[in-house]
Amino acid sequence: MADTSAPDADYALVKANFTEAEQVQLTLAIGAINLWNCLQVGFQAGHPPVAVQATGAAA
Repeated sequence: MADTSAPDADYALVKANFTEAEQVQLTLAIGAINLWNCLQVGFQAGHPPVAVQATGAAA
């Protein structure tokens, strides 16, 4: 995406289906999810079921 950007057609679909306020909320939600994923990768955190299986701990 850094090289190509998001297509204008994608923006048009978002505008057709979401209000301006919803677009802001959607953008913030996507940004928060992306940040969380980056932190999880950076700290090499496993998905909870995987971590439980690896340690043998009960949920």
